[in-house]
Amino acid sequence: MKFSLTDALARLAAEAVRRPSPRTENPPSLAASRRILVVKLDAMGDFVLLTPFLRELRRVASAARIALVTGPAGAALAAACPHVDERAVLVPDAMPRRLGDARRALRMGRFLRRSLAPGPFDLAFIPRTGADLAHARLLAFLSGAPIRVGYDHGSAPMPASAALTLALPYPVPPVHEVEANLALLSALGVVPQSTALELHCAEPDIRTVTDRLGAAGIDPSRPLLVLGVGASLPHKRWPTEQFVRLAGHFAVRGWTVVVVGDETDRERFGAGAPRVFNWAGTLTPPQTWQLLTRAALFVGNDSGPVHLAAAASCPCVVVAWDRPDHDPAGVNSCQRFRPYGTPHTLVHPRDASGRCDASLVEFDAVVAAAEAMAPRISP
Repeated sequence: MKFSLTDALARLAAEAVRRPSPRTENPPSLAASRRILVVKLDAMGDFVLLTPFLRELRRVASAARIALVTGPAGAALAAACPHVDERAVLVPDAMPRRLGDARRALRMGRFLRRSLAPGPFDLAFIPRTGADLAHARLLAFLSGAPIRVGYDHGSAPMPASAALTLALPYPVPPVHEVEANLALLSALGVVPQSTALELHCAEPDIRTVTDRLGAAGIDPSRPLLVLGVGASLPHKRWPTEQFVRLAGHFAVRGWTVVVVGDETDRERFGAGAPRVFNWAGTLTPPQTWQLLTRAALFVGNDSGPVHLAAAASCPCVVVAWDRPDHDPAGVNSCQRFRPYGTPHTLVHPRDASGRCDASLVEFDAVVAAAEAMAPRISP
């Protein structure tokens, strides 16, 4: 047998995390599980799409202690989630090439010991359909969970012992990411009762948004348009000048426009205009969601805020980066990650060259979709 230093160190890290616990020959059922781990290290929008899974997991495993590990992007939203008992945030790091995998295993073992209550898990879920770029399977293995459930995406884990014990093929035909997450529970015999998105925020966040709207003199009788002007990847971003034009188009027609996003988006969009407020980089994700519960329409890129809008039941127009004929099973497909459970329109690029890039979406097409989706008011 070929010796693997990474595998050996991962096993040592796992033993350091585990605590002695009696085991039956057959692992416990989902309903009988005492402790369950969910590892979701993805972006903010991915956490929003996970919320039906967390609610259904809590429903069927009501007696279990559920621990959730997120990355920094999902931490603020996870903090108010009522369906989990423990929360921990794993900050990604850049591992050097020399012994990088082995050091990662030791680091993750140390993280589990310090961030979660001691003792093993009965079951671990890795609700991700794409490649395991953040090594969630390794974290699940180190937790001591004998059952590790997720999607088989074809790549070998590092180390090999971190493989899933129940690896599901991706659904065919492709389904929305919400439904793919719930399918992990269905594989264990669960029949979901609801697929609705849900978010929660603390009372101070609600007051913050209310007070800020009041301080800005925003008239609550006017319809509110929220613009999500940012995205993590350049090809997903509609040009900022197009969003500026769109804001002006609706502002002169009597709408209030609020821009959301991160600090980079704030600098990129610049100062607002009459009835246009640039709040990018100044609201937390829960506060952005609370703002969207008061909006009549959201227009934005294929990025996290669109899922906050969907969770707020706000109608959405998405400036899509892919083409209408794009493979829905493809990585980050707008079809798989479209707004879920709320009225929406995807506006795709229609460039003759076949390029997939949000910058190619025509301004008039976005305006037409927004006006068709939005309630009309007089100037």
